[in-house]
Amino acid sequence: MLRDIDTKHIDGLNLQVPVAVPGVDSSLLDPRETWQDREAYDRHLKELATKFVDNFKKFEGVNEAIIKAGPQLG
Repeated sequence: MLRDIDTKHIDGLNLQVPVAVPGVDSSLLDPRETWQDREAYDRHLKELATKFVDNFKKFEGVNEAIIKAGPQLG
């Protein structure tokens, strides 16, 4: 059902999310748009992405493709 739909990249989380889904309010598809305080969202996003990146440093030999597929710090 969601194949071949337009997506939007969410920086930090490194995710592609749908721009529109039938029957779903489009404003709910972008997590930043669901926060009243967009600056607070940006801070929390950076904190979460940092935790993911730091956690991966504990593991040796993780394939670079897997690391690049996860959250990224800009």
